[in-house]
Amino acid sequence: MLNSLKKIIKNNKFMLSYIYNLCPSHIFITLFVSVMGSFSSVLNLFITRFIINAIQTGNDDKLFCTVLIMILFLLIVNLVYILINNYIQKIVIPRNTQIICSHMQKELFNKSSIIKMKYYDNPDFFNTFSMALQQSDERAQDVLNTINTFISGLFSIGALFGLVVLLEPFLVILVIINVFVSFYINTVITKLQHNFFKDRIQPQREMEYSGYIFYRMENAKEFRLHKNFNNVLIDKLCNASDKIIEVIKSYGKKLVLYSWMQAMVSNVITSVTLVYLVFKVIKRKLLIGDFVTLSSSAQQLSVHISELINFFPQMYEHSLYIGNFRAFIEYKSPSNYNHGMRISDINSVEFKNICFSYPFSEAEILKDISFKIKKGEKIAIVGENGAGKSTLVKLLTGLYEAKSGDIIVNRNNINTYELNSYRQCIGVAFQDYKMFAVSIAENILMRRLNKTEEDEKLVIEGLKFVGLYEKVMKLPEGIYTKMTKEFNNEGAVFSGGEIQKIALARVYVNNCSLIILDEPSSSLDPLSEYEMFNKMMQLSQNKCLVFISHHLKHIRNVDHIYVFSKGSIIEDGTHNVLMEKRGLYFNMYNKQVLETGSFSN
Repeated sequence: MLNSLKKIIKNNKFMLSYIYNLCPSHIFITLFVSVMGSFSSVLNLFITRFIINAIQTGNDDKLFCTVLIMILFLLIVNLVYILINNYIQKIVIPRNTQIICSHMQKELFNKSSIIKMKYYDNPDFFNTFSMALQQSDERAQDVLNTINTFISGLFSIGALFGLVVLLEPFLVILVIINVFVSFYINTVITKLQHNFFKDRIQPQREMEYSGYIFYRMENAKEFRLHKNFNNVLIDKLCNASDKIIEVIKSYGKKLVLYSWMQAMVSNVITSVTLVYLVFKVIKRKLLIGDFVTLSSSAQQLSVHISELINFFPQMYEHSLYIGNFRAFIEYKSPSNYNHGMRISDINSVEFKNICFSYPFSEAEILKDISFKIKKGEKIAIVGENGAGKSTLVKLLTGLYEAKSGDIIVNRNNINTYELNSYRQCIGVAFQDYKMFAVSIAENILMRRLNKTEEDEKLVIEGLKFVGLYEKVMKLPEGIYTKMTKEFNNEGAVFSGGEIQKIALARVYVNNCSLIILDEPSSSLDPLSEYEMFNKMMQLSQNKCLVFISHHLKHIRNVDHIYVFSKGSIIEDGTHNVLMEKRGLYFNMYNKQVLETGSFSN
């Protein structure tokens, strides 16, 4: 229990400090609004009591003037409060909340980009990330609201409690009974609501994925050509929806029951209070103004005390979700991400007896892999699908760590280098390349665009290298044209081959010392494919070049070829040597030759 309390305090303190560092005034503004609202409510109650009692008992000529002054004063106070409150609630708080929300999301995305890839192989990671992204931005304001409600509640309770004790002490007993019952029921409800959200998050993600699939423009043609497949995805969406409905049914009944019990107790006590006060009025032991004040005070006391009781369950609930956000914000990047030796040039890379299995999987993807590449050399990794070729790229780029063995870069273990600087030495065109809804220039440079002459020159050189310069420059905004029509009609549409060329332009402009091309020509026509391979050969004269390719005819001239099968290197050598061995490479090459009709040994 004590540990849970410490965790609650720590998480909520973290969020308050986080908000204060971003927007110090936000905390005081929301507190001011809450306290001002409580003050206005108590003042209204007090003045209303005074007016009613004055009317009931007063008989002098000054009564009307007194009442009129009190009403005018109350009107002015309420109008001033409404004006200030509306301005703060509709402008100041939404603006500050958006600033905080935007910053929190930025931090989440920044942290997610350095979290080790192994976490992405765990479905629980996505659930945590989803909860952090969906809830934490809301919780920031919720924490403030809960604390402000607590503070303003204390202010209101002090004033109201004193009034009730002064006028009718018996009502305090009824209020206390209501408090204890509400405390128990609200604790149960809070736990149920948290478990409800936790059980709902997985099917909710499935529904969001289905919606995303239907929404994406690039999927539209598939749905029209394969109409029956729509039903498959719709079924998955419906199944996810059914799971959510089951969760709602499971928790909904309990929530309804406990909420009804809470309402019943509250209403019964309110009814008893009213009966007692009416009896006192009838017996002429209570003025009407006092009746109105006490009945309202008793109700408000119950509400405010319930809010105070709810404070702890609510802070507990906030703590659970804030914990997800903290898990990302306080995540420590890999020890060598921003620490270790800096590297600006890769002269050699050597794999020594590398074995690898993906996290949460027992299957060994790479088995005792050893090879070496030096500056100026070109090697090719070939093999059947699922042989481990793309996994090798992930290890080369530091996305995953080997299970055993060593990766030696420039005679030092890869883990001794600053990972960020190491990756800046690598140019990679992945098989599953991605384009983003930003400008062509930003997609090529893959960094913040300064729109300088130097940046423009780099982009243009990259476009010329891949043969897209003329097409891009004909576009209305040239290199600054967005690579999508998803948001407006001012963007451009590119073919799969053209997008792949832009991915290759990325590699070109970065001028890296280690170039890795993972199936770089899968979407290119034969002529473009031939030209691309020749250009890459020229580009890599003083670099380390690694080809991952199924197209064997273009890699005949590399310095060394490694043939993968079931995670192991079963053959290696030059093209001619491998052809003489008449093994897997020989069979793969001849099969492609027969298919294309052009044989060359």
